[in-house]
Amino acid sequence: MDRRDMYSGVAMMNSTQQKIRKDRKLSIVLRQAECDTKHCSGVESVLLVPGYKILFTASRDSTIKRWNVAGPQPWWEASFDGHTDWVNDIVLYNDILMSCSNDKTVKIWRGTSQGNVLSTLTHHTDYVTSLASTTNSNLVASAGLGGELFLFDIETTSTIKKLYPKDCTTVIPTRKGGGYNQQRSPGGMDIQEGMDEDGSGRGSGTHSVGLSMGSTRISRGELKKSSIFSLAMSASGNVLAAGGADHIVRLWDPRSGDKVGKLRGHTDTVRALALNENGTRALTGGSDGTVKLWDVGLMRCVQTYSIHTESVWSLLPTEGFSSVYSGGRDGAVYCTNLSTRSADLVALERRPVLGMVLDGGDGSLWVCTEGSSVSKWPAAGSRAQARESSRHTPDLDRAVAASPGVNLARMSPGLRMRQHSMEVRRQSTPVAKPLMSIPGVPAITSFKVLNDRRHILSKDSEGNVELWDVLSGGVVQSYGKVVLEEKEKELFEPRSVPSWFTLDARLGQISIWLEPPSCFLSEEYALDLGYPDAPEDQKINMGRLVLEGILAKWKYHLILEDVQRTGVQQVSNQELPSSSSANSNTPAQQGKDMCTSVVQPPFTYSEPWPKYWEQTAGFRVPPAVVCSYASGAPWRLLAPSFTGKELDPDVLPSWVVEAVIRGTNVIPKESKLAFILVPEEGSDMPTLMQSKLNAPRILQVHKVASYCLTKLQELNIHLDLKPQYLKRTAYATPLPPEALSSPPAATSDSIAMKTANSVGGNGQSNTTAGGSVISLTKGHVLELLCNGMAVPYEMSLASVKKYIWRKSDDLVFTFRVQDPHAPMPLPVLSGP
Repeated sequence: MDRRDMYSGVAMMNSTQQKIRKDRKLSIVLRQAECDTKHCSGVESVLLVPGYKILFTASRDSTIKRWNVAGPQPWWEASFDGHTDWVNDIVLYNDILMSCSNDKTVKIWRGTSQGNVLSTLTHHTDYVTSLASTTNSNLVASAGLGGELFLFDIETTSTIKKLYPKDCTTVIPTRKGGGYNQQRSPGGMDIQEGMDEDGSGRGSGTHSVGLSMGSTRISRGELKKSSIFSLAMSASGNVLAAGGADHIVRLWDPRSGDKVGKLRGHTDTVRALALNENGTRALTGGSDGTVKLWDVGLMRCVQTYSIHTESVWSLLPTEGFSSVYSGGRDGAVYCTNLSTRSADLVALERRPVLGMVLDGGDGSLWVCTEGSSVSKWPAAGSRAQARESSRHTPDLDRAVAASPGVNLARMSPGLRMRQHSMEVRRQSTPVAKPLMSIPGVPAITSFKVLNDRRHILSKDSEGNVELWDVLSGGVVQSYGKVVLEEKEKELFEPRSVPSWFTLDARLGQISIWLEPPSCFLSEEYALDLGYPDAPEDQKINMGRLVLEGILAKWKYHLILEDVQRTGVQQVSNQELPSSSSANSNTPAQQGKDMCTSVVQPPFTYSEPWPKYWEQTAGFRVPPAVVCSYASGAPWRLLAPSFTGKELDPDVLPSWVVEAVIRGTNVIPKESKLAFILVPEEGSDMPTLMQSKLNAPRILQVHKVASYCLTKLQELNIHLDLKPQYLKRTAYATPLPPEALSSPPAATSDSIAMKTANSVGGNGQSNTTAGGSVISLTKGHVLELLCNGMAVPYEMSLASVKKYIWRKSDDLVFTFRVQDPHAPMPLPVLSGP
C-alpha cells in the first residue's frame, strides 16, 4: 500500500480525532549558538550525585544537562532534551533521573545515558512544579499548579496513586516514551464543589477532576488557591509534605497514603520545604520572607527566622538539621544556625536564587538562579563548621521542648508571628567570589518582528541585540548592546506582509508557532528568496518553505524507505528551484549530492532553501520541533533526529504532512490586489486601453512601471525608465537584476487586465485624454506616482497601499513624463 494511502486511511478513521489533529500547532525553536552544551535560560534546579562529582541542572530552556565537576573546570557530558517547557525540578533514584515540567509531564530518564527517555507520565492537568523522593524508598511524589499530588513507584510506574485531592483515582500507563492512556479506578468518584481533602463535601454542584491531558475541569480560581509549589519527603520515607498557595503545609504518610495533618503559620505561599531524616522536624520558606522551624509531632511552629528581605524560594538543611542554607528573590544565600539564630551571608547573586546543593567533598555550595549560569561558592557549612554547629543540636532540642504549649492552629497569623519571630543576628561578612561557574548563554528576553515578517530583532538579558532570519533559522547579524526600539526604527522598511506566525521567548529562545490556515498566508517571489534560476513569476509560500526545511530529513527518510522497499519513489516530491546551482561547492550542494548518491533513480531529492537540518560550517545549531500527540501529550525533537517513522497521524498533524508531502493547503485566500493605472492630470499622456488591473499583492512597483512602459510603446510613445529606490537596509534582499535597469515587458502572469469599467479607453493609440496628439521620443523618463508622490520601485502593491495610498478603496497609480528639473521626490516613510 502506498504510504500516502496508509496515512489517509488512518486519518479518516475518526473525524473527531482528525479535527483535533488539524488544530494542533507546531513550534520551531530557533536555538542559540552553544545551546547544545550550555543553558540559555534560568536554571530551576541542581542535583549532585554523591561521591561521583556529577552535577545535573534543570533549566527553563526545557533541557536538563549533566556535568562532570571533578576537575578544576566543569565540563558538559550530556543533554536531556525532551520536555517542551520549563523543567522545574529533578530527583535521582539510583541511576534513574526524574524531571517535571510546565508541559504537564513527568519524564523518567536513564541518568547515565546521553539523554534517553524511558517513559513519560501525563497524569497532571497543569504545570508540574515539584518532585520528592528518597534513596530509602522507591516512591516518588509529584505535584503542581493543578493542586494535585500523585505518588508512584519508580520501579514499576504501573499504578499512580492520587493523594490529593482525594478522589480514589489511579492512572495506568500503557505506553513508554510518550503519553499514557489514563483510566479511572472502579472506585473512582467526582470531587464535589467545596469538598476538602478528606472528601467531605460542603457544596452542591459537582466538578469532575479529569486526568486527560490539557483538560482542567476545576475553575482557575480553585486551582490557584490549591496550587502546590513545594514538596519534601523524609529520608526514611515516612512523611511527605506539600506547601501551597493557601499558606498551608499538608502532611501525609506516603506508605499508607493517609493524611497526617497540617502546618499553619505562613501568611503567603509556601515556596520551599525540607524534612529531617525521620520526619520529626520541618523547615519551610515562604513568600512572606520568613523561614520557619516546625515540630511535626506537635504540629506547631517553634521558631521563625526573618533573614531575607523578600520571598524565600529555596532551603537546604545541613546534615543533622543544625543549620540551613536559604536563598530567595533578594539573591542572597544565608547559612543560619538554627539554635544560635545567627546567619552568615554565604553568597550574593545578581538574580533570584532558585536552587542549591551542597558538595560535601570540598565544602562548597552550587547555586542556581534565574540566570543561565550556575555558580560554586565556598560554603559556610564546611566540615569544621558543620561539626561546630552540631554541638548546638541539644540546645535546639531544648528550645523545641521549652516552647509554650499553645495551640498555634487557633492563633491568628499576626499573633503567631509575634510569638516566635525574632530578628536573626546577621553577620555582614564579605562575600567571597564564586570558586567556579558553569557559564550559560544569555536568555532572550524581548523581540521585535520586522515588517517583512521574515526578520526578528532579539534582545538578551545582557542587552545584546541580534537579527534573526526565520527562513535560515539563525542569526544573520549582531549589533552588540544597543537600544532595541532604536534599531527597529533604523531597520524599518515599508513592507506589508501578512502575519503568518506567532512568537514567544519563554524558553530564553525564539519559538515560532505555526497554525493553519494563517501560516500559509505569506508568499514571496522565488527570485527575492535567493533562487536565481527560478522563473520570474514563480512564487514560494513562506510557511511551506519553513516546513520543508525543518522536516527535510523526515521527508528524505520517507523517500529513501519507499525506494529501498519498492524500487519506486511513491512519496511525491515537488521540486523547489535550486539556490545553489551557482556554486556547486557550497555545503548545501554537497549535502544534496550526498543525499542523491544514496539511492538510484528515479529518486530525486528536493532541496528547499535553506535546509534547516544541515549545519553550515558549525555556524548554526539545528532547531527543535515542538508539537503534541493526538492525545495532547507534548513531544520535542531536534530537526536532525527525525527518522521518517513520524508519519503516524498521532505524531505529526495532518495539515503538516499534507503541506510537506503533497504541497496542499498552501494557497493564500486573498493574494490579489486591484489597482488603477491612469495618466497624471494635466500631463497630456494618453489613457491606456485597460486601466483597471489585478495583480498579486506582492508584485513590485518596477513591474507595474514595466507594464506601463510596454503599453505606451504600443501607442508609439517611447520612454526610458529610471528606477528610484528607498535606502536599503543591511538585511534587505538584493534587488533582482531586471530591477536595476529598464525592465523587460511584464509577463501575462504578473498583471491581469479587466476590460469592464475601464477608465478612459477611447481606442486612439496616440491620443491624450484631452484629445490632442503627442509625439515623444526615447530619452524622456517615465515617472510613476501615487497620492502625489513618486513611488519607490522596490515596494509591493500591498506596501504602497498601506504606506502611501492609505485609503480603503482601490489603489491608484498615475504616470507622466518626468520633469528633469523638478522630479517628484520619494516619500519619507517613518518607522514604528
